[in-house]
Amino acid sequence: MEFGILGPLEVRHGDGQVTIGGTKQRRVVATLALNAGRVVTLGQLVDAVWDGEPPVTARKQVQNAVSALRRTPVGAALAAVGPGYVLRVSVEQVDAGRFDRCLVEAHAARARHDLMRAAETLRAGLAIWRGPALAGVGGRTALTAAGQLEERRLSAVIAWAEISLELGSHGVVADELSAELDRYPLCEPLAGLLMLALYRAGRAAESLVCYQRIRHTIAEDLGVDPGPELQSQYQRILAADPALNHRSEALQRNYLPRDIGHFTGRLAELDRLMSVADSGGVTVIQAIDGMSGVGKTTIAVHAAHRFAGRFADGQLFIDLHGHTAGRDPLTAEEALDVLLRAIGVPDARIPKSLDERAAVWRGSSPEGESCSSSTMR
Repeated sequence: MEFGILGPLEVRHGDGQVTIGGTKQRRVVATLALNAGRVVTLGQLVDAVWDGEPPVTARKQVQNAVSALRRTPVGAALAAVGPGYVLRVSVEQVDAGRFDRCLVEAHAARARHDLMRAAETLRAGLAIWRGPALAGVGGRTALTAAGQLEERRLSAVIAWAEISLELGSHGVVADELSAELDRYPLCEPLAGLLMLALYRAGRAAESLVCYQRIRHTIAEDLGVDPGPELQSQYQRILAADPALNHRSEALQRNYLPRDIGHFTGRLAELDRLMSVADSGGVTVIQAIDGMSGVGKTTIAVHAAHRFAGRFADGQLFIDLHGHTAGRDPLTAEEALDVLLRAIGVPDARIPKSLDERAAVWRGSSPEGESCSSSTMR
């Protein structure tokens, strides 16, 4: 059984949806789902149903609502415990619990600089939402909880946008945040990210219109001007400040797979790799050849970790899937697409043809910057 509160209240059992009838039953279910696995007292349920102004028969009416719920599939998970009731389901059986898990996983991925994973996890969490939280339930308890859930959603949207801008997905962020600003029209951090995404996507005029829109909304609703940070961003966009241009932090990060703790064997090959690279003054490209399963990737990754300190701008890794069962090896065009995105080249600047992508790759790093890299054959 699954409970949905990130949108209209929804209870699903098997392949079907459980009908929850009446305001009292819906508010009881919503309150229990918000506290899944925890006891909710009868008094708390009374408050949730009547907003602190209950009739004298309130406790009896809540008990009747619970009795009615017991005659539905919800009854299998509903238990009376001490002074109240508990919905005996795991946090994962409530969509808000799954959303919170995505936030935790995304935060961990961002902390270890796995930006792609963080962005994908946040996007998966946001996809769980079906609309405004607890829509149609009503009551002070539900409205308060809905506000808290919306705040967590907004934080997730902002984090996703920040990470996606770091990855160079400016056009995607611009398209997504336009709708989000409709949902949170007074959120200045969101507006600032949308303005930056539009500017970097080559839509500077739209970026300036976005500022005027939120400035007007804030003035109409609050009677004040936008904060100094948003005003400064507007002025910088007007002046086409070069500091606003995308400078991928990916080039300051390590995209290599984790190194093994104890590297043994292949020491002669490793010494040869290191000595050739120490020749100095010349860019050295080395290939490691051998049959599948002999440890080519392991030695390449280990060597790349050894070299990492010499390439402070970043280290890249690409799996060419030369021996991956069930999928074709990456083409040169596909490999260049992965590498260009990894160094922060925006979608709009990645051409279609192989020669053009190779030219962008050769010219994408400023003079003096370099990256160590490892490839899997």
